[in-house]
Amino acid sequence: MASPRTGAHAVTPAAVRRMLGVPGRWSGAVAALATAASVLGLLATLWDGPVAAALFALVLLGDVVVRLAPLRPPVQAVTVLCLPAAAWAALADAYQRVSGLDLLAHWAVTGLLAVLAAALVGRGGWLRATPAGTVLLTVALGTTLAVVWEFGEWVGHTLLDPGIQVGYDDTVGDLAAGALGALVAGLLHDRLVTGTPHGGSRGGASPAHGVSAEGASAGGRRTGAATDGGTPATRTPAGSPGTLPSRPPVGPAA
Repeated sequence: MASPRTGAHAVTPAAVRRMLGVPGRWSGAVAALATAASVLGLLATLWDGPVAAALFALVLLGDVVVRLAPLRPPVQAVTVLCLPAAAWAALADAYQRVSGLDLLAHWAVTGLLAVLAAALVGRGGWLRATPAGTVLLTVALGTTLAVVWEFGEWVGHTLLDPGIQVGYDDTVGDLAAGALGALVAGLLHDRLVTGTPHGGSRGGASPAHGVSAEGASAGGRRTGAATDGGTPATRTPAGSPGTLPSRPPVGPAA
């Protein structure tokens, strides 16, 4: 019986690890610890109520999206860390005990998620923006996310758990902090986002079919070069793997 054919895009455990892994020794370690904290939080809140469990389930969903997003590895690690940290702080009532912590969390998390959303929009080719347009896009997306979050808090307070803190001052302050965080993220967009899609060589050209970028470039420059016998080499398109220049036959001419 023939074995199942495995194509170039076959889903294997190694491929999943490469796709969801955060490159870099320290960035990968921080991201792994943050993910463990998210999983632990979800398990710990299964008996605490649906609101807390839904919060950590949302955190884990964000963890996966961040790992797939075209962000630089340190930014991925920080984002994956901030999500469970904000959730654990809510679970421990830290926002009520520490003044200003709520605003700091909204500033940081909204800013990171705003640049994440802007990077996905830009990488998907849905919108081509100038640098100024990228800043405006990031602020708009971050403000939208902040509004959606505040709406979710109101729904949770009204329908699920009156213990969820809502109020006019709290909502306006959270929205202002989130918009400010999105503005900072928009100004730093190019420093936070990678130049290649996730899964390629981050920060550089992605090799195709096992040929390095240098080899592909050199192949394009070799067009028209002569061989040892003086006969022009066969023109090789840049990036064509495994194509060698043709050589004239060895020996005296007939």
